[in-house]
Amino acid sequence: MSQRFIAPVALSLSLSFASLVALQPVAAAVHPTGPASTAPSALKTYVNAASHYSFIYPATWAASRAQGFDVSVVAPKGSGGIVAVSQKGTQSAARIQRSLTGLLALIAPIQGKLVLGTMMISGVPFQSVSDHAKAPNGTLSDNTAYGASYHGVTYLFLTGYDLNRAGTATVQAQLPAVVRSIRIS
Repeated sequence: MSQRFIAPVALSLSLSFASLVALQPVAAAVHPTGPASTAPSALKTYVNAASHYSFIYPATWAASRAQGFDVSVVAPKGSGGIVAVSQKGTQSAARIQRSLTGLLALIAPIQGKLVLGTMMISGVPFQSVSDHAKAPNGTLSDNTAYGASYHGVTYLFLTGYDLNRAGTATVQAQLPAVVRSIRIS
C-alpha cells in the first residue's frame, strides 16, 4: 500500500504527552470492565470495532478523540498515556518502522539512539521503537511506539510518560499492563 501513514496527522504535539488530549470524549467507544469505583483496580476498555482491536486502561485516565488518531488515552495531569491509530492496508516492516519513528518525533525531537525491538502482543509480532526525548522547553519523556500489520490492517500505538510531571511513577508502572492488554481479533 502506498498511502503515507503519518503525514496526514496534523497535530502540534511539540511539548509533551499531555498535548495529545484532544477534541472530544470517546464515551461511546469506552466500555467499563471493572467495578464503578475509585479503587486502583478500576479499569475501562477502549474498543475499536471497525479495526478489530481493544485495550484496557486505568479508569482514572481520560479517553479522547485526537485528530489523525483513533483514540488518545491520557493519565491524570498529562503525565503519560497511549494513543492508537489504525489504517486498512498492510505496511512493510520498513514502512512501519518509519511510521513509528514519525510518531516518536511528534512528541519531541528525537535525540540520541533509538532502541529497536520486537514483541508479541495478542499473538501478533509488533515492532517497537523507543526514545528518551527532550522537548525544546526542557520537558523529558520516555516514549515507545509499537506497530504491526495483521489481517489487512496496520496498527500503531504510542506510549509515553513525562518525566517532569507528578504521577509519572504510577504511569510508568501502569503502561506495560496497558500494552499487554492490547487485543487484535
